Amino acid sequence: MIVLATMGCGNNDQSGYNCVSGNCSAVFENPQYLTLSDCQSVCGNSSGYNCISGNCAAVSDFAQYQNLADCENNCSGGGNTATPGYNCVNGNCVFVSDNATYSMLFNCQNACGGSTGGNVAITANWNTAYGTGWPICDPAYSVVIGLGYSSSDVLSDTFFAQSASTGTSPTTYTKYNLSPGVYYYKAKKTFLASSCGTGQGIPPTVTKTGSFTISSGNTTNVNAGSLN
Repeated sequence: MIVLATMGCGNNDQSGYNCVSGNCSAVFENPQYLTLSDCQSVCGNSSGYNCISGNCAAVSDFAQYQNLADCENNCSGGGNTATPGYNCVNGNCVFVSDNATYSMLFNCQNACGGSTGGNVAITANWNTAYGTGWPICDPAYSVVIGLGYSSSDVLSDTFFAQSASTGTSPTTYTKYNLSPGVYYYKAKKTFLASSCGTGQGIPPTVTKTGSFTISSGNTTNVNAGSLN
C-alpha cells in the first residue's frame, strides 16, 4: 500500500506580520507581510500631520506624526525643518536661521516699520578729467550710484533706484522714504569713450560697493569714498 504524505505549500502556516491599528504585530499564519521592515514601511502611513516648511499640515496618508501636538513639538526645530529668512525687529529687518516671518528681504522691508520710512545719502568723489598733455577730456566719466535689495543685485547692476552724474564731483545721491531694513549700494565710474575718444587708452571701470541700514524716520549717510 502506497501512502502519500502531503505538505502544505501555501502561506497558512507562514509566520510574519500584520498591520493592526497602525502597528506591526507578529502572526504565525496568513501574514500580510513576511518581514518586519516591509510591514513598517506601509503600516504607519495613516492620516495625521507632516512638517512642511516649519508648519504642521494635515495629511490623509503617509503622516510623520499621528497628532498635532507631536508635530508642533518637533516641526519648528533645526535640521531640515528650519525656515531661514527675515523678521522685523524694532523697525529693522534682521536675518534669522529659523522661524522667519518673511522668506525674502524685499517682503520684510516693505512691511517692517509701518508707513514711516527713512532716507539715505550716498556720496562719492573722483577726478573728472582724463588725459595727459593735450587734449584733456573733462568730464571724462559717468558715475552711477545704484541701490539694490541684495549684494547680488548690485553686483549684477540690478538696481531698484539709481542716479547718474558726470561733471560734478563730489556728488551725493539721496533716496527718500525707504522702508526700514538693510540695503546695498554700488558707485560705478565708467569712461565716456564716445565723448573723449580712445587715443590715450581706456581707463578701467572703478566700483565701490557696500551696505547700509535704514531706520524709521532717520537719514543714513554713506561715504562711498574715492573712485579714482
